[in-house]
Amino acid sequence: MQHVLVEREDELDQLDRLLAAARTGSGAVAFVVGEAGVGKTRLVGEAAARGRELSLEVLRARGGELEQELPFGIVRQLIEPPLAGQAPAVREELLDGAAKLARPVFDLAAPGEPGRGEDPSFAVLHGLYWLTANLAARRPLVLLVDDAHWADRASRRWLDYLARRIEAVQLLLVVAMRPGEREAPDALDALMSSAGSNVVRPRPLTAQGCARVLRSRWRLADDAFCDACHEASGGNPFLLEQLVADLAHRRIEPRAENAALVRDIGPESVSRAVVSRLQRLTPSATSVASAVAVLSAGADLAAVARLTDLPEAEVERARDGLTRAGILAEQRELDFVHPIVRRAISSSIPPSDRALLHSKAARLLQQAAGSPEQIAAHLLVAEPEGAAWRVAALRAAAGRASERGAPDAAVAYLRRALAEPPAGPQRAGVLTELGDAELRAGALVGGDVGWEGESPAVEHLREAVALLEDPRHRAEAALLLGDALWARDRFREAADAFDAGVQDVRGHDRELELRLEGHVAAAARLTMSAWPLAAARLDRFHEVEGATPAERLVAGVLAMDRALAGERPEVAAELAERAVAGGRLPSDRAGAHTAVFAANALLWTERLDRADQLLEQLETEARTRGAVRSLAIASCWRSSIAYRRGRLADAETEARTSLEVAAARGWGGMPATWAFLVDALVGQGDLTAASEAVDRSGLGDQTTDYGSWSFFLHSRGRLRLAAGDVRSAIADLRACAARMEQWGASNPSVIPWRSSLAEALDAAGEREDALRLAADDVTAARRVGLRCALGIALAAEGRLTPGERGVRLLHEAVAVLEATPARLELARALCDLGVALRAQDRRAAAREPLRRSMVLAHRCGAAALAERARGELVAAGWRPEPLRSSPFDALSATERRVAELVSKGLSDRDIAQALFVTEQTVAERVAGALEKFHAGSREELAARYASGARSDEGAPVAYPAGLTAREVEVLRLVARGFSNPQVAAELVLSPRTVHAHLRSVYRKLDVHSRAAAARSAAELGLT
Repeated sequence: MQHVLVEREDELDQLDRLLAAARTGSGAVAFVVGEAGVGKTRLVGEAAARGRELSLEVLRARGGELEQELPFGIVRQLIEPPLAGQAPAVREELLDGAAKLARPVFDLAAPGEPGRGEDPSFAVLHGLYWLTANLAARRPLVLLVDDAHWADRASRRWLDYLARRIEAVQLLLVVAMRPGEREAPDALDALMSSAGSNVVRPRPLTAQGCARVLRSRWRLADDAFCDACHEASGGNPFLLEQLVADLAHRRIEPRAENAALVRDIGPESVSRAVVSRLQRLTPSATSVASAVAVLSAGADLAAVARLTDLPEAEVERARDGLTRAGILAEQRELDFVHPIVRRAISSSIPPSDRALLHSKAARLLQQAAGSPEQIAAHLLVAEPEGAAWRVAALRAAAGRASERGAPDAAVAYLRRALAEPPAGPQRAGVLTELGDAELRAGALVGGDVGWEGESPAVEHLREAVALLEDPRHRAEAALLLGDALWARDRFREAADAFDAGVQDVRGHDRELELRLEGHVAAAARLTMSAWPLAAARLDRFHEVEGATPAERLVAGVLAMDRALAGERPEVAAELAERAVAGGRLPSDRAGAHTAVFAANALLWTERLDRADQLLEQLETEARTRGAVRSLAIASCWRSSIAYRRGRLADAETEARTSLEVAAARGWGGMPATWAFLVDALVGQGDLTAASEAVDRSGLGDQTTDYGSWSFFLHSRGRLRLAAGDVRSAIADLRACAARMEQWGASNPSVIPWRSSLAEALDAAGEREDALRLAADDVTAARRVGLRCALGIALAAEGRLTPGERGVRLLHEAVAVLEATPARLELARALCDLGVALRAQDRRAAAREPLRRSMVLAHRCGAAALAERARGELVAAGWRPEPLRSSPFDALSATERRVAELVSKGLSDRDIAQALFVTEQTVAERVAGALEKFHAGSREELAARYASGARSDEGAPVAYPAGLTAREVEVLRLVARGFSNPQVAAELVLSPRTVHAHLRSVYRKLDVHSRAAAARSAAELGLT
C-alpha cells in the first residue's frame, strides 16, 4: 500500500504557518497530539520535508520505551550531530557564554564543571537553551521530537524549558506525543495544555479518506469493502494499514462480497494480528523479532545475532521475512514499522523471558564495552542477580548522569544497584552515592524523588555512615548526611551529623576536620537552640588564616557569629575578609556558604559597600555557573543592603529577583527574602502590595528553630503597625524579640526590633514600656558602636520623648545619620525632628529639617514619608514646590535591573543569559527604559542611568536652608564665638569674604544677629 497522506490539509497549513514564522524569528512550539497510529509521525515527517524546502536546518529525535532512562537522550539525538559536524573553532563559539553550561551533556566539560555544582540540572538546562539559540542564530532550526511521551525525564525538562523561552528564537519545536501515556503528568503535559492554537490534533480518517488510502493500493476497491475497512479500523491510519496487511496476507480481494470478512477480522486487535502474522513465520523470525523488541531502536544485525545466538546470515533472512510481513521497517537498521508493533511483540514475550533477554543484552554490552547508560537501561528491567559487574555498571551510569546534570537518572540507577543487591563493602559505597544523588535530585524537584516519610537521602546516608569502616570515608559520608539534613532545614540534626564526622578524622586530616568543624558551627549558628554550641566550637579557631577553603569557611562562620553577637565589629569585619581572602569564591555549596556568611558579617557591621561588592561577585559567578540557589541568596541580601541605603526600588528589585529565581526551581523563597520585599514595599507606602507579599509567602504563623525567620516576623510586624493593626504588630515584634535574644543576636544592626517594638507599644498607649525599650536600644547601639544602629535608636527614643530632651535626641540622631549611607533613616529622623520643633511652636526652625526630609524621602522612593513631611511643612507655614519625578520612579523592577546591566555595557544577549530570561524579554524591558528615560540609544540610557544611580547612592545632601559648605563652616565658627578676623584666620579667607558669607547666612536663616545665627545653628544640628 502506498503511503498516501490524506485529510491532513488543515494540520499541514498550521505547520506551514509556524515554519514561516520561525524563519523570520518568531519561534514557536507545536504539539502534535493524538492516539497511537493516528498519523503523528507522518506529520512530523512532512514538517521536516517542508522545513528543508524553506532552507531551515532540520534536526530529529525519537523517544523509545527502553531509552526513557538515558539522561538527555533526546537532546543528544538532536544536538550532538550538528555540534560534532562543526569545525573546532565554530564548536567553541557555539558553546561560548551561558552555552558552556551544556558541555557535560556532550562529554565536553572539564572535571567538576558544572554537573557537580549546587544545582546541576538547572545549569545544564540553561546552557542547552543558549546552545540551541546559538545554533538557531546561525541558521533557523526545526527541532522535531517524535514519541515525546517516551522521552527521558531530563530531555522533557529541557523541552519545557526551551518551549517557554522560544518566542524570539528562529526555531520551530514540534513535539509529537500521546496524551495520558505517562503515569504522572509533568511540565511538558502542562505546557501542551496551555499551547492553545498550536496543538495539532490529527483526526481519524473519514470514510472517504479511508477509500482514498485503500485505492492507492487497490485501484478498483469496492465501496462496500472500503466502508467495511473504515468501520473496522475506526479511521485510524495505522490500524487501517495493519488491516490491509493482514487482508493481503490472507489473500482477501477488495470486493463487496468480502466486506463481511473484513468485519470479522476487524475486531481482532493489532497485537493479535501482528502476533498471528509472526507465528506464521520461521522460529528464527520470532527470535529476531523478540530481540529487536528488547534492544533499543535501530539495532544492528550483529547485536541481534549475538542476542539470539543465530548466524548473521540467518538473522538477515529472518529480517526479510519480517519486513515482508509488515513487522519490521524497510531500512538498514532493524526496527519495527511502528511503536504499536514493537509493543505488540514485546507484550507477547513472557515477562521472565523478556527479563532474561534484557539481562543477556546488558551482559553482551558490558563485554563489548558499551556505554554505561545503555547497559543500565537493560539492567533497570532485568531481574536482580547480586552480580558485582551489574552494580559497577549501574554506578558508572549514575556517575555519568550526575556529571551531565541529571541527578534524578543517577537516583534511578543507584536504587536499582541497591536492589541487585551490592555485596559487602560495596553496599556502603552505593548508599553514599545514592544519598548524594538524592540530595541533588531533591534540589531539582524541590523535594525528594519518589519517596514518602523520611528523606531518602537522609535514610541512605545514615545507613552508609553506619556501614563504612574507613574513618575518612565515614567522615565524608557524614558531611553529605549533614548537607541532606541542612537542605531540609534540620540544622540541629545536621550539626550532630557533622560533629560525628569530626570525631572520625580529628588529628588525621586537618582540612576535612576543619571543613566539618565549620559545618558544625554554621548549622548550629543558624538555629536559635544550638547557637551556643557554635560559639564554643569556634573559639579555638579564632586565629585561622583563611589559607584553605576549610579555613575560609571557619573564618566566615566566626565572622557571622561575632557580628550577630555585636562584639567588636572590627573583629567580625576582619574575619570576614579572611573568609574571602583574595576574592576566591569556590563553586561548591560550602564556598557559597562562606561568601554569604562573610557578606552578612560585613552587612551587620555596616560595611555596606564591601558586603555589596562580595554579594555582587557571588551573584555574577552564580549566573555564570547557573547556580540558582546562590543567586537567590545573593539577591536576597543585596535587597537588605539596598534598603539600608534607602534605595527602596533597588531593594524591591533584588528581593523580587531572588523570589523569581527561586520560583523557577520550585522553591518558595527564604523567609528573609519575603521580609526584605515587605520592607521595601512598606517603605514605598504600598501597604496593599506588602500584605499580598505576606500572603504569597505562605509563612503564616509557623514556628521554626531557624534563626533568620525573625526577619519575617519583624517585617510583618512593621507592616501591621503601618496598617494600624497595633496589637498584631506587638505580637509579631515581641515574638521577634524573644527569638533574637534566644538566637544570641544582640547586635541591634541585625534587626532594630527594640525601636520597632517601642513604636508599637507607644501606639498602644504603653508609653513607659516604650520609652524604656527605646532607651535600651540606644544603650545597645552605643555599646556596639555602629552609627546606623545608633542613629535609628536615637531617632526612636527622640520620637517618643517629649520636650526639649526629645528634640536634642533627634538632633543627635540626625547628626549621627548624616555621616552614614542610611538616607531613608535620615529622612525619617529629619521629619521627626521637624514635627518635634513644630510641636514647640518653633515653626521656622522646623521648616528646614522637614524640607530636607521631604526631598530625601522622595529620592528614596518613600512616598508616604515624603507626603507626611510635605503636610508638616504646610502646617509650619510653608508651601513647598512640587517635587520633580525621576525616570527611576517609573521603572518596573525588571526594567531597573535591565537598565543597570545596560549601564554596565552588557548586550541584550548577555543580560538574558544573566537573568535567565529570553532576549525578547530583555529587548522589551530595554525599550520601556528607553522611553521612560527619554533616551534615544542604549548608550544614552546607560549614561543617564549610571548618572542617576550615582546621585542616588547616598552622598550627603545639601545643607539646611540652602547653605553652602563654606557658609556652614563660617556659621559653625560663629556659633563657637569666633570673631570675623578669627574666622578669616581659621579658614584662610579675607575678612571681606567672611563678611559676605555671614550676610548670606543671615538672609537664608532669616536672622539679624550673630547670637540668633548661633541659636539657629544649634537648632539645625550644625554645631
